[in-house]
Amino acid sequence: MYPTVLVPKRVCEATCDGLRSHSPAYEDHEGVVYWAGMELGEPTPEWLLVTSCIVPEASTKPGHFEVSGLANMRVTETVHEHDIGVLATVHSHPGTSTIHSGTDEDEAFFPYNGSYSIVVPEYADEGMLPLASCGIYRYEIDQFRRLNTSEIDEDFTVLSAPTHIDTRP
Repeated sequence: MYPTVLVPKRVCEATCDGLRSHSPAYEDHEGVVYWAGMELGEPTPEWLLVTSCIVPEASTKPGHFEVSGLANMRVTETVHEHDIGVLATVHSHPGTSTIHSGTDEDEAFFPYNGSYSIVVPEYADEGMLPLASCGIYRYEIDQFRRLNTSEIDEDFTVLSAPTHIDTRP
């Protein structure tokens, strides 16, 4: 029913860097990034290809993040310039909890049917792979629903191909 999400491993790595970039020196703050990319397949998309990790300007604290309307407008302008769209809001939490709070739902970037909100534990210090270590929520029928491990494994594919390969002797 929903397209398979293809996520390059390098985007996962950039995501964790972006999430951690919201923390001032010697402090742990929640971080937020957006995954952007494109739908592939006609007439109905079969895949969502995540191509980019966008780090918005945000107000952050140890247990909270907030992105202003102006900052989201800059994100919107950026994705339009590159002919891509926002596919997911990704943010970090302290500790191991990946529970989606009401605030998390309010701060998700313009949710639409099939968009995602992803919670990365431990302020992303431990990375986000395997993806099942994160809380992954899909917007369905006007609300976010948490995906279980088998749904994550079925609906998401992490692409590990390198971006540059030189086979010259």
